[in-house]
Amino acid sequence: MSANISLRSQTWRLPLHIPVAVLFSLLILGVGATISLRHFHDTRVLLDGANHALFQNLADETRDRLAGANDAVRRIFVLLSASALADAASESQRLVHLPEVTGLIGGAPLIESIMVGYGDGDFFLVRRARPAELAEGTHWIALDAHTAANGERQARQLSFDSALRLLESGVADQLPADPRLADWYRQAAASNLLIVTPARAFAHGGGHGPTFAQRNSASVFGVNLDLDAMGALIGSKVRTSSTSVRLLSHDHQVLVDALHAGAQSGVPDEIMRSALTQYRDVAEVSRQSAAGDGRDWHVSMAPMPGFSDHSWIMMVATPDDEIFAAAYEQRRRSIRFTITAVLLSFPLAWLLSRLLTTPLHRLADHAHALSALQFNTRSKTHSVILEVDELADAMSLMSRAISRFVEIGNRLGAASDLDGVLEQLVLGAREVS
Repeated sequence: MSANISLRSQTWRLPLHIPVAVLFSLLILGVGATISLRHFHDTRVLLDGANHALFQNLADETRDRLAGANDAVRRIFVLLSASALADAASESQRLVHLPEVTGLIGGAPLIESIMVGYGDGDFFLVRRARPAELAEGTHWIALDAHTAANGERQARQLSFDSALRLLESGVADQLPADPRLADWYRQAAASNLLIVTPARAFAHGGGHGPTFAQRNSASVFGVNLDLDAMGALIGSKVRTSSTSVRLLSHDHQVLVDALHAGAQSGVPDEIMRSALTQYRDVAEVSRQSAAGDGRDWHVSMAPMPGFSDHSWIMMVATPDDEIFAAAYEQRRRSIRFTITAVLLSFPLAWLLSRLLTTPLHRLADHAHALSALQFNTRSKTHSVILEVDELADAMSLMSRAISRFVEIGNRLGAASDLDGVLEQLVLGAREVS
């Protein structure tokens, strides 16, 4: 018996207030983690929905721009069909139509230039000035190529300001090729229809895009639509630094690669190839996930109206860590807040648990006193826990009963009137029961 008591006394045990404080802190940690995870999930759902809505808005806006550019080109050809520019035989006659041509280009933001190829090999082009040229005050560039009386082919370039005042003229740096050898001229000259060439780099002034061409008498009008300008317009809508917006032809050739301002590179090619292998030419938006460049990407694709018989594809690829940046930041803040709350609440939980367990320590001391037959202590705990107070009252009753029996036993041992002591013993037993 004494060995069992000794064994129990050597067993390592924790005071009650320690597990109470730890469990309280773990409860706060669990609640905080649950709330954090729930908010993180809800925020991801909201951001994913917002990203999808932004893609749909961008797709709708891009369709409107492409349709508007297509309509603008067709209106230009309708107006050019009644223009005497098709029959102009010299540079001076062609420059008379400069206000007309610049007005047509200025009314359509995506139109880069208008060309006229003549049956005798003359060539006339009016285009917008590039940014470097705009910095010098130039707004319009006119290029005229013709065959001189001596049979030598010559070309002049003229620069104009926004009011069409001549700023500079001189020999063109590059002699334009005979327009009759160009694809756009030959295809249009062989047909009465409006033809559209595949996107290509423009021979004059930079930029790239398709050329619309149509025959008008012995001449052919050509309109260059600048896809670089289209990319700049789309790029202005990009909201994250690594997002890439691409317009792809029907054979998946990149026509436009619009990036966020300041971005150095677009979506990795493996992401595009992976997404295209799963894409189907349907009228609905396709949303996929892909991995590449060490990141997870969110890819959305939708069909776009092209300028020929084939439709295009619009692809928007954004890294997940940029789409859900706000969710990740909120999760980090929640983790920091939860850890701070646990650290601050642990001392409070410690104090509260000490307040709750102090009455139990008093009861334990009272029990030890009873085991030593010391009845002068009191078990008043004044605890806020009902069961602890009830236990204290029960121990007080037990202490009084034991004290009464000890007193009766003492009297019984020293009494001369045994009947009177037995009578008191019976009365005491009735009181205790």
